[in-house]
Amino acid sequence: GRVTKMKTQTKFFTAAAATAIAGLVSAAPAQAFSLGNDWISVDEDTRVQFDFFESHGDYTSKFGIYNQTTKSFHYLFDEVSDGGSDAGGKLDHLGTCGITVLDCSQEFTFEVGNEYAFFLESLDRPNDILYSVDDMNRAPAYSTQTKFFSNPAAVLADDSFRNKNVGIRQTHTLHTSAGENPNLSDGPVLIAFEDSGRLGDHDFNDFLVEAKVSVPEPATLAGLGLVAGAMALSCRRQTDKTS
Repeated sequence: GRVTKMKTQTKFFTAAAATAIAGLVSAAPAQAFSLGNDWISVDEDTRVQFDFFESHGDYTSKFGIYNQTTKSFHYLFDEVSDGGSDAGGKLDHLGTCGITVLDCSQEFTFEVGNEYAFFLESLDRPNDILYSVDDMNRAPAYSTQTKFFSNPAAVLADDSFRNKNVGIRQTHTLHTSAGENPNLSDGPVLIAFEDSGRLGDHDFNDFLVEAKVSVPEPATLAGLGLVAGAMALSCRRQTDKTS
C-alpha cells in the first residue's frame, strides 16, 4: 500500500520535472509568430533575443520595438559613435558591435493582447522615426522601410551589401527581394532596415538585426534537473522509511 504509493509519487514527480525541462528546451512556441510589415501579435507571451549584426546608415540611429497598444517605445540598440559608424561616416558608414553599438544582444518579451512594430529612430533624418509597419510611414516615399528574411546566415553570406559601389550593392538580396513574412518559431529572422525614404538608396543594409526565440539559460536547466533529482530522492527516502 504505502510503499507502492510512494514509488508512484516518485515516478510522477520525476516525470513532471522531466516534462518541464523538455518544455523549456523546446524554445519555439507552438503558435505561429510571423514578422512582416503589419502589426505583430502573439498567442502566448514569447521572449525573443535580438542580436545587432551591423549598420551602414547615414545617421546615428536607435533601434527598438514600438507597442501600439500602450503607445510606448522600447529601445534595444543605440549607436554611440559619431555619425553612426566606426569611422565617423567613412567606409560606407560601417557600424559594428563593440564600437558603434556597445551592447549587442538584448531580449524582449512580446505579450498577449498587444500589437508591436519595429522602429528606427535617427538623428537629423527628414522623417524622425521609421517603422516596420508600412501604414505608419509617410507614403509613397517612406512606405516600406523594413524587410524580413528567414535564414539570415544565407542572406548575408554574400557580403556585396557592404560594397561602396551602389550598383553592386543594389544587386544584393536585401535590395532586390521583396522580403518575406517568416515565422520566427521556425528559426532566426533577419530584420533589415532602410534609414531614409525619398533620399535613400533603398539597399536595406542600414541597420541589420537578427531575431530568434530565446532559449533558457543552462543554469536554469541545471536547476530544474536538481529539483527533479531532489524530489525523486526525497520520495525514495520516504519509501525506505516505510518499507
